[in-house]
Amino acid sequence: MVKCPKCGREIKGYEEGWECCPYCGARLFVDCPYCDQQLEEAWSYCPYCGKPAPKE
Repeated sequence: MVKCPKCGREIKGYEEGWECCPYCGARLFVDCPYCDQQLEEAWSYCPYCGKPAPKE
């Protein structure tokens, strides 16, 4: 299940590749600058490499 980090709504029908929330337009994911894995916007650390997630 994917939840929007801004509006908190569950995004039903989410498909891989979506970049923003269809309800409020908030960005859903960011790329880790260290290992290029996709991270959820709300995460503080990358679970793949353990480095801090980028801040806005």
